[in-house]
Amino acid sequence: MQELIKQYTELRTAYDLESAEYERARAEIMAKVQDELDAVSAEFTPRLTAASEKFTAIEAEIKTAVKSQGKTEKGDRWQFVYTKGRTSWDTKALDGYAAAHPEISQFKAEGEPSVSVRAVK
Repeated sequence: MQELIKQYTELRTAYDLESAEYERARAEIMAKVQDELDAVSAEFTPRLTAASEKFTAIEAEIKTAVKSQGKTEKGDRWQFVYTKGRTSWDTKALDGYAAAHPEISQFKAEGEPSVSVRAVK
């Protein structure tokens, strides 16, 4: 296992170095056109912000209405899908209850374990 982790580390380090080189080369090119990009942003950002604020307000209004009526609404291009609230349980409390009432354990399902990759600090 340690040999695999060592190989992973070497490959990941090589990838990170190549990625950094790509970002450096990309930044070099972007610097050449940054003034033009800033001008385009200055022109479009206020208009996009105004449009976004308008449809976001209407979206909130529609979502509120869909929640209150409890059903999905569909338009030509967008639909607002109603999903009822999820039920959750206090697993720790139920596990304690199951210790005294083992018959309830037949209703318990446990998912597959998973593995995440984390950098060591």
